[in-house]
Amino acid sequence: MRRPPPSPPEAPWVVSLTARPNPVRVGEPVQLRTAVEGEKPFTYQWTVDGTTATRGPAPTYTFERPGRHTVQVRVSNDGGTQTRSMTVQAERRTAKRPSPQPAGLWAVGVASMRNPSGAKRMARRYRNRLADAPVSVRIVEHMLDQERHFRVVVGRYETQAAAQQARETYRRALPPEAWAVRLE
Repeated sequence: MRRPPPSPPEAPWVVSLTARPNPVRVGEPVQLRTAVEGEKPFTYQWTVDGTTATRGPAPTYTFERPGRHTVQVRVSNDGGTQTRSMTVQAERRTAKRPSPQPAGLWAVGVASMRNPSGAKRMARRYRNRLADAPVSVRIVEHMLDQERHFRVVVGRYETQAAAQQARETYRRALPPEAWAVRLE
């Protein structure tokens, strides 16, 4: 008895398409990301304003001019192709530099220590772990129980909820005890 030939694979389905941050400043990288369902392997082709820019499921891209830019991803497998688009707003750079710790902003804390050299080693460790993520890792000084401490923090977020969401997003690279911390 002959078996019927296997059915062809299903075409990919682009579940989500994001750019973070959006809006982004001209000259700063934006993390493009797509989530796809279907039979692997997938190939990815990204275009920005009609020009092929990059490949892969989560590339970074830097806009060189301000304005609204059309970003498109084309995902293919043996079953077919799907294309999705979004708009990314690139804004002019401002002459004013933001203060390193604006009031009211949040981050994800990964360590707090008294020793600045230990904090530097810890920051280097998390920079390596998060090298492909569109977040910064830095050391922030603060007072705790009348002693100077050095916090190693990841990212900068407008709200506590956004910091907690980032903690969840990067949970594999962060320690289990990472916390949302308000920058003073």
